Amino acid sequence: MARPVRGSRLAALAVLAVLALGFSPSAFVGPAASTQQVARASRVGMSFFGSEPPPPPKKKEELPFPLSFLEAINNYASRGSGSLNGPMAGFPFVTTLFLSLLGAFIYICFDEGSKPIIRGGKVM
Repeated sequence: MARPVRGSRLAALAVLAVLALGFSPSAFVGPAASTQQVARASRVGMSFFGSEPPPPPKKKEELPFPLSFLEAINNYASRGSGSLNGPMAGFPFVTTLFLSLLGAFIYICFDEGSKPIIRGGKVM
C-alpha cells in the first residue's frame, strides 16, 4: 500500500509566507488626488469680510448604551474607519477580523490534517 505524502509544518508556513508577501500593500491603488481636492473644496466654506460667521454645529444627544453601540456599527458600515475618533481612527477592523479568522481556519486545517487517520483500530 502506498504511503500517504504529508507536508511538514515548516513547508506550510513557507507557503503562507510567500502568499502573504504576494498580497503586499503596494498592490492596492488609492484614489486619485484630483478626487480628494474636489471633495475637500466642496466641504470648505468660504467666508468674506463683513459676512456672518457660520452657525456652530449642533451637538448630538447622547444615546443609551445599546443604541449608541448600534449607531457606531451603522456609522462604521456606512463611512468605514473614517467614522472613528481617537487613537483607533483609520484602523481597518474588518480586514483585521477577516485575516484573523482566515489564519485560524488555515491553522485548524493543517493541524487536523497532520493527525493520523484511524479506522477500525488501524492507522492508515
